[in-house]
Amino acid sequence: MPNAESIGPCRLSQGASGQWSLTFYDLHTTAEVFEAQHHLPNGYAWEGVVRVLVSPEALQRIAIDSEADMFCAYGTDPDALRQVGQAISDAVADHELLAAAIARATRDNVMD
Repeated sequence: MPNAESIGPCRLSQGASGQWSLTFYDLHTTAEVFEAQHHLPNGYAWEGVVRVLVSPEALQRIAIDSEADMFCAYGTDPDALRQVGQAISDAVADHELLAAAIARATRDNVMD
């Protein structure tokens, strides 16, 4: 039986192969924060937010494969994915943190 847990609005799950994935589908709960900075609230934009909020070391241990309707990261290191989930959870709860992350991701050219 695969393992699964919730991290705020994210879902971390382990498949039968042992690979872990973190998904976030409820992208529009913070739409006004993205739109205020002229970005769509999609998985690609959340990828930019994650790239500035999560440590480079954790990012090196995962892969990100987002789509327009979801953010997705995967890998064999569940602790790195938990860091991503916590960053998303924090940004959803704190719109000032999210706005600052969007601005930084735009400035650092990692925002789609």
